[in-house]
Amino acid sequence: MFGCDAYVHVPKEKRTKLDSKSERCIFIGYNDGYKFCNPEKRKVVYNQYVVFREVKVVIKHEFLPKEPEKIEFELKEE
Repeated sequence: MFGCDAYVHVPKEKRTKLDSKSERCIFIGYNDGYKFCNPEKRKVVYNQYVVFREVKVVIKHEFLPKEPEKIEFELKEE
């Protein structure tokens, strides 16, 4: 799905011992492989070793928050 989050594999040659093995990117299209945008580094990445995170958010009307009830108070002077 265009625009979904994806975790792109970082090869051993491009990372050190304590670096993460993947980086979070946004899927932007196809070329010879998959094409991603890395917003943190502001670079376009091409890779075929990817895990996509496609999540559909479904919101039903019954689960939407209802308007809070109005409560009135009377202040009495003593």
